[in-house]
Amino acid sequence: MALSASTARRNEGDDTSEVVLNLYSARLAMYPADIARQACMDFALRREKPNWFPTLSELDEACEKMTDQRRALKAAL
Repeated sequence: MALSASTARRNEGDDTSEVVLNLYSARLAMYPADIARQACMDFALRREKPNWFPTLSELDEACEKMTDQRRALKAAL
């Protein structure tokens, strides 16, 4: 919700917004909470395209990258 509130979106009806937010939240729930939160904050505070809502694939890619880094660190330990 914070990401949605901090970025620009095209005008959508309440039903569409609810579907989109449910889709994003379901995908983000697949990742550890701190990673999902950090990815959202990174997009909310980014300098390139600063106010545009990320696509689901952009958000997923960011979470995967952070998760991969964590897995590599865990494997190294």
